[in-house]
Amino acid sequence: MRTKYVTTKLSNGQKIYQVDHPFCTATISEFGGQLLSFQDQQGDEWLWLSKSAIKDGSKAIRGGVPICWPWFGPNVDKTLPQHGYARLVNWALVSVEEDEFGVQLTLQPDFVNSKYEIHNLSLFMKIDLGTSLSIQLHTENISNFSVSFSQAIHTYLAVDDINECSISGLNGCVYLDQLKNKISHQENDLVLNQWTDSIYSNVQSPITLANRGKTSKSIDGNGHDSVVIWNPWQDGARLLSDFDDLGYQNMICIEMANTGTTTLAPRQSHTLTQVISKITS
Repeated sequence: MRTKYVTTKLSNGQKIYQVDHPFCTATISEFGGQLLSFQDQQGDEWLWLSKSAIKDGSKAIRGGVPICWPWFGPNVDKTLPQHGYARLVNWALVSVEEDEFGVQLTLQPDFVNSKYEIHNLSLFMKIDLGTSLSIQLHTENISNFSVSFSQAIHTYLAVDDINECSISGLNGCVYLDQLKNKISHQENDLVLNQWTDSIYSNVQSPITLANRGKTSKSIDGNGHDSVVIWNPWQDGARLLSDFDDLGYQNMICIEMANTGTTTLAPRQSHTLTQVISKITS
């Protein structure tokens, strides 16, 4: 496949797709089909990647944009991996479309040559890179019976200082505090000051991440039933061997997700989209 803006390289024994376009640069790991870095035309990094991340293919990569599929969180069968199989297999680069405005990559997970078997669902992903960042997950039921699944675009966004950030667009929404197993209502802008793991429902408008003194970002989406907000704070970070102890200060996860049950009839499909854009004044 010959392209103008996409090349491949090896890092830690793993294939990396490198995008160098006038509007942006990006790196995507073949393992997990995972976007690891996205820098805009000004060289600002939009994504956070743990300095302690394991990138040799032995476990999911901590940071960037992992794909949670075909389930979000733990499976009923506790022997199966957290957040599903998609982030644990290699993804083939199926096609590249590119022009002066950006690059679109289509990738598909290779379950056939992995230890994980998926017989009833198919998945492919489109990543659009330019002045904004868009990811689409397209799931189709390829079986002869109804199939249920859940998913998330588990985006680790980079911030200069979590203490100087606020999130608007969630005011009035109902959320489940997963740490306390408690349902609450969001009042006013969300400011994080502790370990946070919350699932917001009935989110109607784009979410704005304001990073004091820096350019704000809009996070929008389609095909989702919820938005997940996560930051492990220092206590949670210390429990994760691949998460820098102080890394929580420079990241926040804002994820378009289907954390409830999505059921597809035979040959029915579903697309989950997340779009991140700069807000210019």
